Amino acid sequence: MMRKLLLIAFMSIVISAIIFLAFLFISAYSRKPSGKKIPYDTHLTYSDYDVMFALLRKMGYMVLIQDYSYEKKNIDCIVIDRAWNKKTFSSFKDWFGKNKRLVVFLDGKLNKKGREIFVKSKNPLLESVDKLSIHTTKNEKELYSPNKIRFESVLKAEGQMIIAKAAYREAEIILICDPYLFADKNMLKAGHAALLNNLFKKYFHKFIVFDRTPLVLEGKKAGEKSKEPQSFITKGHFPYLILQLVLLALVFYLVHYKRFGNILDYQKYKKRSIRNHLQAAANFLFNSGNKEVLKNILDDYFFEKLTRLFPGRKQEELIRELKKRYKNYFSVDLFSKNQSSQLVEIETQRQKFLNIIGKGEDYGKKNGKKKP
Repeated sequence: MMRKLLLIAFMSIVISAIIFLAFLFISAYSRKPSGKKIPYDTHLTYSDYDVMFALLRKMGYMVLIQDYSYEKKNIDCIVIDRAWNKKTFSSFKDWFGKNKRLVVFLDGKLNKKGREIFVKSKNPLLESVDKLSIHTTKNEKELYSPNKIRFESVLKAEGQMIIAKAAYREAEIILICDPYLFADKNMLKAGHAALLNNLFKKYFHKFIVFDRTPLVLEGKKAGEKSKEPQSFITKGHFPYLILQLVLLALVFYLVHYKRFGNILDYQKYKKRSIRNHLQAAANFLFNSGNKEVLKNILDDYFFEKLTRLFPGRKQEELIRELKKRYKNYFSVDLFSKNQSSQLVEIETQRQKFLNIIGKGEDYGKKNGKKKP
């Protein structure tokens, strides 16, 4: 058993090393650098908000991204990225109150070309904002207005809503009709960074929660922009670890259930005598620390053999008689069970005794001994 465990450990180390070196090789040489200098914003897209989160944290904002249910009561500013409808409004209806602000990023069809507009407004949300790149807008009639809430325009372009604002129970609801204002591709522009700061600076010393819960629990729906969260086991190096575990399981299976090398000669071992088999079993039991089991097996074998040599006699009666008759013929007691000492000597004399008695000869005469 110990040899198998050592083999498993050795094979595990070897396979782990091979996989790890292969992983490093692929990571280092699978992509060859082109040698060209690529501008940073070349890889930025309109579908991610990583730069926005990085910028907020860089400015010192306390940002929390919630993928699962959480307690809204003590949060004053929440940002959601989903459709603005009756269901969304109902989920926040009890939360609205004094100094609360709900920012809603509405979905819209992306126009990658976009257009730039110049901003001239005294609204606090547009402070220090002189120019913005816009990609989608909303018609005012498209905006859901629950309980006769009236949305006022903060920023418009050609009569279309870009940013709208409404008050409800002393709380503010701000609709960002163009969510691409804060996409990675635009966040490097001064006007967009200033707008982001204006949106949250009132809550600089408080937690700002980006609520992604519906994206995880409900998945993608019509009219919603959803991005499935990355599975836990696919993050980081977990795929590598999973592959390693599968290979280790394969090694364990091969070591325990498969034979390595040529098939043993069955006929050779079939011809072995019973004594050789017993000796092999005894060696195993003795070396594995099962001495008590070995003694019990040897006792059962000896007394069963005696019973067969003297048929019709009860074992207890036969043992008493043999013990009395051959008491002084042996240096050890052959007829007592569970003897822990002189095991080898006892079994040697027992075997000799059985061989002589089995031939119908008298043990005393055969050994030239006289009973004292």
